[in-house]
Formats: sequence, C-alpha cells, structure tokens
Amino acid sequence: MLITRTPRTVAIPHEPGQTMDLVPLTWDQIKSARNVKMVASMADFAGVDSSALAALAQQFAGGEVSEALADPMARLDQYTVLRLGIVGWSYPEPVSDETIRMLDVTTADWAAEEILGVERLADRKNDYAGSIDPLREPALLRTS
Repeated sequence: MLITRTPRTVAIPHEPGQTMDLVPLTWDQIKSARNVKMVASMADFAGVDSSALAALAQQFAGGEVSEALADPMARLDQYTVLRLGIVGWSYPEPVSDETIRMLDVTTADWAAEEILGVERLADRKNDYAGSIDPLREPALLRTS
C-alpha cells in the first residue's frame, strides 16, 4: 500500500483552538528515525564499563527492558518523527527545525503518537493475541 502524504489536520486535545497538519511516515522515514535513535543509543554506551553492560544484560533477561521497548517511540528518534511528520500548524510561528524543538513535552509526545497512529495500534492490540509492532507492520500505520 502506498502511504499518502496528504496532510491530516488534527485538533490538539490539550490546546483548545490549536491544530497540527500531520502526515504519516513512509517505511524509509521510519527506518531513518530508527537509525538516528540507534546511533544516539550507541553513543550513550561509549565508555561504559563491562560491569554496567552486564547489569544491563540482566535487565534484558528479566523483562524490564522489553516492556519499555514495547513502546514504538522507544526505538525511534522522536525529533526525527516530528520533523518528518509535522507539515503545518495553527501557531503563529511557521513550522521549522527550531520551532519543532520548542514544543512542550506533552504536545511533542501527542504529535509523535498521532503521526505513528499509536492509539490505533493500541486498540488493535486488544483485539488480537500477541503483540503488534508498528515498525514491522506498516499497513497498520495511519494513512488518512
């Protein structure tokens, strides 16, 4: 299926009267956001000693980390998702790299979830056994 890049205007629920024009990400854009996150994560581990890495491995084995990774944003760079998915808004300042970085946390989190269609995926998870990964099942990403 082709992803339409036609903007969808969505009311910002916690900011009455404000809207954002959002487009879904293509598989290639999702891959880019994943790569940016991976490079940043690798940089975070530079210089970490082996005992700290062993402790992290134990957390993976205990399931603590896997729960966090169930969140699609845990594997994607949020700024990249916002930069690629926000094409307009009702704020007086135009959309730019700088103004996207000026969004508050609540709005940035909401916009990223809207771009990825996370709430729709959560509904689907309740309908089916097992987990649904929006990064591996692009047909589930919002296209309109």
